[in-house]
Parts: sequence; structure tokens; C-alpha cells
Amino acid sequence: MGPVPPDGRSAGKTMRPAETADPVPLPPGRRAELLAASDEDELIALADRCLRGAPGTQVSIEPVVGTIPFCVREPVVGDRFVLADVLATQAEVEHRGQRGWAVRLGDAKMATLAAAICDAEAASGAGLAAEVDELCRRTGRRRREESAREWAELARTEVSFRELL
Repeated sequence: MGPVPPDGRSAGKTMRPAETADPVPLPPGRRAELLAASDEDELIALADRCLRGAPGTQVSIEPVVGTIPFCVREPVVGDRFVLADVLATQAEVEHRGQRGWAVRLGDAKMATLAAAICDAEAASGAGLAAEVDELCRRTGRRRREESAREWAELARTEVSFRELL
């Protein structure tokens, strides 16, 4: 048996069904996760377009840079522990009558503010909500492809101990 990705599935299998076939809006938690990993330039451009379509957006919490604990699970015993503190940026906005929130790794004030705007736009269901969901779905596909490539690379290092006996 080859290396098993953290989700417990084999590296060659798709981790989720194709999200493009799903016209249903993404759940808020999944949307926040994908906006946090979206391409910065695409995210900022989309947020600018969202702002043009809905004036009156208010920043509730200015982008704040700080640290958050990065927890991991030890693979043998299964205990969780804090590996390190990582730099992250958080922001919150009021846009189209919805609260938008985002956090992104690193010192990324503009991208985090853009993610919060996109989060509120999608939550409103108006304007460019479908485009925000499509950006998230593209990000999800990109992340799955990157993970599959990484696991394919690791699979080449597999050692079968049964063959050594």
C-alpha cells in the first residue's frame, strides 16, 4: 500500500466531487477556507468589481496582522500539539447588508480585506455572488491538483517492506 494522504484516501482519487457541477452556493466555512487560499490578484480584482456594484461598504475591523497557533496531530499517538505560531491577517466588513470576514496567512492586508468583501458579496446572494463561488471552486480544483501532484511525487518514494523479506 502506498502513502496515504491525510484525508485517508488514495492519492489518485479525487478528494471531492467536481464542484463545478454544483450550482448551489458554497457553505460559509468552505467559502472562507477557499477565499483564504485564492490567488491574491484574482481576489483583489473581484473585490474591486463587487465594490463598484454596491457602494456603501463599511470596514468593521481594519486588517490586523498577528499570529495564530499552528496545531498538528502527531501521526503515531494522535496527540495534537502547537508546532509554531504563524503570521496571519484578519479583516471584517459590512457589505450589501451582510457581514464578511476573512483571515489569510501572512501579512496580506489588501488580499484579506478583498476576501472579506467577497465573503459578504457571496453571503448576500446578489451582485457577483456566483463569481465569488466560481473563484472558490477554481481555488478548490487548484488545491486538489496540487495535492494530487504532491502525493504522486511522494508515491515514488514508497518502500514495500514485504518485498524486502
